[in-house]
Amino acid sequence: MKLLRYDIEFQFVKGSDLVIADALSRAYPESKENETADRLDIRNVKNGAFDQFPDARILEIRRSTEEDSSMQALQHLIITGWPKKSDISAELGQYHPLKDTLSVQDGVIFKGEAIVIPKSLRKEMLQRLHKAHLGYDSMDRRARGTIFWPGMRAELKEFTKKCVQCEERKPPPQQEKLKQHSDGLRPWDKVGSDLFQIQNRLYLVIVDYHSSFIEVDFLTAANSQQVIDKMKKHFARFGIPRELITDGWTPVYVHRIP
Repeated sequence: MKLLRYDIEFQFVKGSDLVIADALSRAYPESKENETADRLDIRNVKNGAFDQFPDARILEIRRSTEEDSSMQALQHLIITGWPKKSDISAELGQYHPLKDTLSVQDGVIFKGEAIVIPKSLRKEMLQRLHKAHLGYDSMDRRARGTIFWPGMRAELKEFTKKCVQCEERKPPPQQEKLKQHSDGLRPWDKVGSDLFQIQNRLYLVIVDYHSSFIEVDFLTAANSQQVIDKMKKHFARFGIPRELITDGWTPVYVHRIP
C-alpha cells in the first residue's frame, strides 16, 4: 500500500557493477567464539504456547519430558535428524510424518505451536479438559493448537463416551427430512427397480409408482444383460416409462417416443 503512490521502474544491473554491495559482501567481520551463542539467543523466540500455561506447569512438562525415555529419544531425533521410518521404533514412528513440524525449545517439544505432552501427564490433561463436562467438541477446541500427542483426539472421544454428563449434554443429531418420490402423472409413467434374493435365487422387481403394480422376474445370472432383456419385455408390453429409479443411483430419465 505504501508503494502504490510511486511509479517504480526496475532495471537489471550486473553483479560486477554493484560496487557497494559487492564490496560489503567481502568485508564481513571475523568470527568470534561467542558469536554462535549470540545468534542462538536471537533465534530463541518465546513460543505462543508458553502463554497458555503457568510457569509451574511448563516446569512440570519439562521435567516429565526429561524423565520420559521416548521423549528424550524423540528430542534427539529432532535435533540430530530423522532416519527412515523403518529404522526407528513404532512409538517414534508415529511422529515421523510430523517431523517437519516438530521442534525443541527449552527442553519442551513442540508440534507447531502445540506442546507435545509426555505419557505421564496425558491422563491429567484429559481430566483438566474434561472438567467442565462440555463434551468432545469443546474438549477438542480447547486442546487444538495448545497440546498434542499421537491419538489424542481418539482418546478425547473415548473419554467423553464414558462420561454420563457429557452424553446427556451432547447436542442431538440433526434429523434429516424424509424425501418422498412423486407418484407420477399416470400408470407406468414412473417406475422403480431393484434386485433381491430368496433362497439363493436372484430376482428383478419393477414397481409402478402410480398404481403400485409389481412385476417380478427370475434371473439365472447377476449380469446387466439379463436385467436389460427383462426390462425390455415389460417396456414393450406396458410402454417406456418417463422415469426409472434404481437403488443407490440418481433417477434415469428415459425419452419416451410419442
